[in-house]
Amino acid sequence: MEIMVNGCSTNWLPALVLFLGVGLAGSSANAQERHIEMSSSPWQPYCGQELEHGGIFSEIVKEAYARKGYSVTYTDKPWARVMVELEEGKLDAAACAYFTDERNERYLFSNPVMLGGALAFYKKKGADIGPWKTLSDLSGYRIGVLRGSAYTPEFSAASFLNKYETNSEIQNLKKLLSNRIDLTPMDPAVAHYFITKYIPQQREHFEILPPALDEGQLVYLMMSKAVPGAEMKVETLNEGLKEIQEDGTLYRILDKYGLAARLPSTPVTGG
Repeated sequence: MEIMVNGCSTNWLPALVLFLGVGLAGSSANAQERHIEMSSSPWQPYCGQELEHGGIFSEIVKEAYARKGYSVTYTDKPWARVMVELEEGKLDAAACAYFTDERNERYLFSNPVMLGGALAFYKKKGADIGPWKTLSDLSGYRIGVLRGSAYTPEFSAASFLNKYETNSEIQNLKKLLSNRIDLTPMDPAVAHYFITKYIPQQREHFEILPPALDEGQLVYLMMSKAVPGAEMKVETLNEGLKEIQEDGTLYRILDKYGLAARLPSTPVTGG
């Protein structure tokens, strides 16, 4: 039935409602396309849900994407779950990821976001373990590693080493103290964070076994190939990263954490 309002027909009302509904749906879809869901196992101070901005890495990625009109949400998840959700397309990207040839075949990598810390072997202070020259020198020791994490190619391929997996870095540090493992490879910035936050009274009970396992590795955003527009989302991040590096924003973010020397300088090779 036609209704008259102030002498005018209201036949146009259904069309207006439909138009507004389509417009709102379109806006919602566009916002979803311009939103990135990323996760990682907590890797403080680089990634962590309880950290300001979600950590250093997350702050950089959020700033780079914001330059291109994207929003980013970061959440902590076990690394094994992150990998499963990437495969299934339930998660857009993994934060704080190392580049490996195997991963490059299955995922898309951004340009490097920053330089991760060196990897050094930590031991309990006073443990009778001398400096090593080759990894085979460490074959007689129990080495705690983070489940699903990438280390150096040589270390990952060293099947002759006795590696014991855990779900967090703090577990490995506590296992060192209780003599359940002998060594654990860890970024000194990460080790400092966990020791200071959880076991500050034990600070003097750890020491580094020279030499360093790695002087530093570039870290990336690793995008699932199963999400719509994955290649465009990676390219968009790369453009944003270029902008914040050129205008000095990236340097300022790193510098406020005392990590100005962690500026990336090498582009990703492949993917």
